Amino acid sequence: QWLDKSQVEYLITRGGYPFKTNNPTNSVNITLRRLAKEGFCEAHAAHGSRATRYRFKKERLPDAIENQRATNG
Repeated sequence: QWLDKSQVEYLITRGGYPFKTNNPTNSVNITLRRLAKEGFCEAHAAHGSRATRYRFKKERLPDAIENQRATNG
């Protein structure tokens, strides 16, 4: 399912994730662009007033690799 950054931000907020930034929308935007660049999701760029939409891929790295990335920064 394709989601725009506002929809992703809403789901994150509803899930109880605490934002540490003053601008959660910008934080979500930056994270989504990074995830697309790293191959975790697809991005469909839009033009004009339409928002870029993202779709997460089902394939992902094993949790051990994900945890290692998180601790190494």
